[in-house]
Amino acid sequence: MKKSIILFSFFALIFSACDRNLYGVKPDEGGENSTTLEKTAFTRGVNLSGCFDVTPSADAGSIWMGTITEDSFTNLQSLGVDVVRVPMNIGRFDISGAPDYTLDPRFFARLDELLDLGEQFGITVIIDNHQWGLTETYTEDRATGFMKSSWRQIAEHCKSRTSRVVYELKNEPDGQWWSDHWHELQGELIGEIRKVDDVHDIIVCPAPGSSFEQMPEYEDEKLIYTSHFYGPMVFTHQGSSWNVYKPLGGKIPFPYNKSFDIQATVAIDGLTQEVKDEIRNYPYTGTEAAIQTSLDRVIAEAKRRKVRLFVGEFGVMSFSGAKKEDICYWHEVVRKHLENNGVSWTVWAYADRDFCMFNVPGAPPKFHTDLNLDLVKALGFDIPPAYDDSPVDESSFVTRVLYDDAWG
Repeated sequence: MKKSIILFSFFALIFSACDRNLYGVKPDEGGENSTTLEKTAFTRGVNLSGCFDVTPSADAGSIWMGTITEDSFTNLQSLGVDVVRVPMNIGRFDISGAPDYTLDPRFFARLDELLDLGEQFGITVIIDNHQWGLTETYTEDRATGFMKSSWRQIAEHCKSRTSRVVYELKNEPDGQWWSDHWHELQGELIGEIRKVDDVHDIIVCPAPGSSFEQMPEYEDEKLIYTSHFYGPMVFTHQGSSWNVYKPLGGKIPFPYNKSFDIQATVAIDGLTQEVKDEIRNYPYTGTEAAIQTSLDRVIAEAKRRKVRLFVGEFGVMSFSGAKKEDICYWHEVVRKHLENNGVSWTVWAYADRDFCMFNVPGAPPKFHTDLNLDLVKALGFDIPPAYDDSPVDESSFVTRVLYDDAWG
């Protein structure tokens, strides 16, 4: 049987404390059939953004290791994390340009620090080529040369590492060029890596605007196919400062309930017609069943192909107005459905300014004081010892008098 792994992204699908019972999601029976998915070697984890995904004017000297330390990985391990996906703007570590596209030795030094921690703590590390706009940066060949060279260099560098290293060729390919040519280039990139490394899994994904069903079945037994889930966007991205859902902060509940005033919400200033249509459809898309059905479409295809499945991103914006109990419940619904179907995952994100597992935004996080325990519970992570307030069994304690100043 072909041992491919599939990571899925369901981009824009049409569809404090949590008082809600975090464990009240009705169990489901999985997708369209009872075929069991072959499981990945890892199960659950986080995206460590803000480290290797340096800004456009920066280089490898700006890689920030704030959440990539021994203390941080100790904390992640205490949560039960066994995989981290690390977004990287690899094009910003190119120090020579064409034709060699030599990657900065400082990048490889930092990469080794990361991979050493993964091996030390038994946590799989996904090297995620996350940079946007590569076809505009390398206009002479639409980044083909850079992509082949950079992945060949990374594979050569990592080929002797354990299987806890995974290559993700490209996060959410962008642009019309890749819409037309990504599947072909992706096959060529697989070939470049296999020239030097036939050990490690490789993550592949659909071209822009394509679905998993439209992807080729590449002739490689260690592939990972990818996409992400953020539906319905009108809930998960409400109040965002950087997209069309900005005016909706605090207005959209999850799940939909009859007290939600659709007409008043549609009348809010600044909404596009597309967003208004999403609001009107919310009684159908903003439910537990709708989310499970959306996920089932990809789960069913994975079962049909008899491959493993991994969802690399899902999440709700943490500080833009959605109620905390609704945020927790949405995560619980998604997480439980994935796990009930044998699907592993990494949540977006650990300590991002917009998507966060802490009660305050940004990094570095204060793990022992600011962790959002309700979200931790909703995601099924372990409660770290510092937050364990369970009563202590004193029945076996022995009482001894260490000092007695009584007279007599």
